[in-house]
Amino acid sequence: RRISKKKTGWKEESYLDVYQASLLENDSLSAPTEVEDINTIWHDGPACVSSDGNTIYFSRDSRVIDDYEDIKNIKTKFSQMYLFKATKVNNKWSEAKQLPFNSKTYSISNPSISIDGKTLYFNSNMPGGFGGRDLYYTTYNKKTDSWSNPVNMGKEINTAGNELFPTFSKDGDLLFATDGLPGMGGLD
Repeated sequence: RRISKKKTGWKEESYLDVYQASLLENDSLSAPTEVEDINTIWHDGPACVSSDGNTIYFSRDSRVIDDYEDIKNIKTKFSQMYLFKATKVNNKWSEAKQLPFNSKTYSISNPSISIDGKTLYFNSNMPGGFGGRDLYYTTYNKKTDSWSNPVNMGKEINTAGNELFPTFSKDGDLLFATDGLPGMGGLD
């Protein structure tokens, strides 16, 4: 997080930003650098990048597009997290476009794209779930250049708690954090 960046009103911490690093020959990472084409003054991230490195999906605060609820009696603007997509053009990220299932009434965040680029996984507190935040997926149709309606991953995955940060192992196993199953506490 950039220390000089605008602070959240909630915890007085800096908003999130997207950074990048390169894998070096010794399997360590280079020093992280900010992805300036993506970051705004609001929350940007987490993010995932397609296997070819040319498409980035990321969470972003809806205030970036002036989509928020202005609650005047407590002097605050209540926003949601939306998912955005940008593609690499001439080694720079294009203007980000929001995905079609974003909504003022719920948040969508923590994207993870499949290796083939056809399935996007994320969490959301959209209506009809099993708990606070559930894991969902949507599939991309290249012919129509469109995403399917989000599908809840079901009660085998989702609990009455929160499921966050979906990703996949090299073997194809779904990995995610949850506070809805027994463990050491928190999101384990």
